[in-house]
Amino acid sequence: MNRRIRIILLTVSLLLVVGTLGWLTHVLLIQAEETGHSEHRIKVESLAHEAKLEMDRLLTAFITFEQARGYYEYLPFYAYRRPYDQRMDAPAPSEPARSSNLASYLPDYVTAYLQISPSGQVSGPALNKELSERLNGEKNLYQRLNEKVSALISLPASGNLWADIRNEILHEVPEPEPPRDGLPAQVETVSSLVPVEDGGNLYILRQVHTNRGVYLQGALMNMESLNRHLPEQVAKALPQSRLATFDPAAPPAEEAGREGTLFFANAPLVFLPGDAAELPVQDHKQMLTWTLTLIWSMVLLGAAGVIWLMLGTFRLEQRRGDFVSAVTHELRTPLTSFSLYTEMLEDGMVPEQKKPEYYANMQRECRRLEHLIDNVLAYSKLQRNAIRRTKDTLTCQELFEPIAEKMSGACGNGHQLFLCPGPAHPHPARPYGRRGCGADHGQPDFQRHQIRQGGKRQSPADRPGGPP
Repeated sequence: MNRRIRIILLTVSLLLVVGTLGWLTHVLLIQAEETGHSEHRIKVESLAHEAKLEMDRLLTAFITFEQARGYYEYLPFYAYRRPYDQRMDAPAPSEPARSSNLASYLPDYVTAYLQISPSGQVSGPALNKELSERLNGEKNLYQRLNEKVSALISLPASGNLWADIRNEILHEVPEPEPPRDGLPAQVETVSSLVPVEDGGNLYILRQVHTNRGVYLQGALMNMESLNRHLPEQVAKALPQSRLATFDPAAPPAEEAGREGTLFFANAPLVFLPGDAAELPVQDHKQMLTWTLTLIWSMVLLGAAGVIWLMLGTFRLEQRRGDFVSAVTHELRTPLTSFSLYTEMLEDGMVPEQKKPEYYANMQRECRRLEHLIDNVLAYSKLQRNAIRRTKDTLTCQELFEPIAEKMSGACGNGHQLFLCPGPAHPHPARPYGRRGCGADHGQPDFQRHQIRQGGKRQSPADRPGGPP
């Protein structure tokens, strides 16, 4: 296959691998970010539900306990000897009376116990003056609270179930029963306690139906104290979280649209998580980033290795091509000599005294050809790792003698090749090629001296730059 085509295919393959891995990296990072957001939302919602469960438990226990409380306990003093349904009025000066238990009992999450009469008068067994003035100063407080309580309770509006059924069938509006002055107020029914909101305050109220009208009794809750009753883990994880009241008839506030906001189903309360961005969650994106960085590093290293191997393959092919060219040239040279010598011998162009020299040259070229073929076979075995390498010890003389013999053929007329072992070697220099000897221990190991130049013999000492 053409080298250019292979390079193009390798480039396209690497681009496909890198592109696919890049797309997977992008998808995985987006998925990890979405997973982190989902876990954050789930954790915030879980904390909100824990807060809701705690508030449900507290309010349910409070409502259950207060529902069993007598209606007369909301008066500072009550005539305990009267019949149970006639203790709504304050006791006479000479009448035996008892103080309300609510005068000395006030939970920390309750601001005050109070009673609102049909005329709108707010009172309580331990209502302080400032709060009493503020509540009594609110306009239409009784009407607003009574409407909200009536919408939540299941008791008939008049307190008489059969009268309400008759009025609904006949489409008649019941006329209020005129108060009977001089007679004590008589309690007819007492409804269940329900939580209602008004002006940002949380009330837990019930209706007490009497022959003088409907009274409202209950407690004004302390929102600041209720927030302190949030679970400890919620307060630690969401330090800005809080409980707030809301009006079901009004649109929700902007803050109520945040993630983790939870509206209570049984009370006009909403849990606001505040700024939940700092809530600690497991960072999947960071873990995935480190993993993808490792994967990218391995892929890039693998790509670099593939490119390096491909370049090595190209270089090996280049060397093989050069080797084939060199071997072809080396094979052609002895074959040309064989062809020339055989043609000359066949045509009788060689004198008889020269024929031995020609035969010797042909034999030398034949050995050269055999040596070249042996080298090619040895190279092939090296490529297949089929040669077992062994170590052998040789002297420099044994190593260089074959080389000197081959190089002596390059010496022309008037040249001599010497192998000089050096100053510390005890043996003299040995000549190769034509007869003659010259010793020059200070020269390099191999010296090619010209001893004949223009018909005059020249020794190494007579050469320019030679030893004296």
